[in-house]
Amino acid sequence: MIRYMQVFGILSFFLDVLCMYMLFEQYMLVANYIFVASLLALLTSLAISLIETQISTRALNLELSDMEEK
Repeated sequence: MIRYMQVFGILSFFLDVLCMYMLFEQYMLVANYIFVASLLALLTSLAISLIETQISTRALNLELSDMEEK
């Protein structure tokens, strides 16, 4: 899951750079679409990060509850 989060984060930055290049070349419509794709990739990465944090927190709480019982 962390690998997918990293992939989408890197994709977001790559698309940001591509968007800046398209703006430099004055391809405004293409730059807009690339920017939207970049935002979607970033949101996907953040969503995966949130899910991963929740899973890790549940696992830690389970481990701590097992230690308290002993």
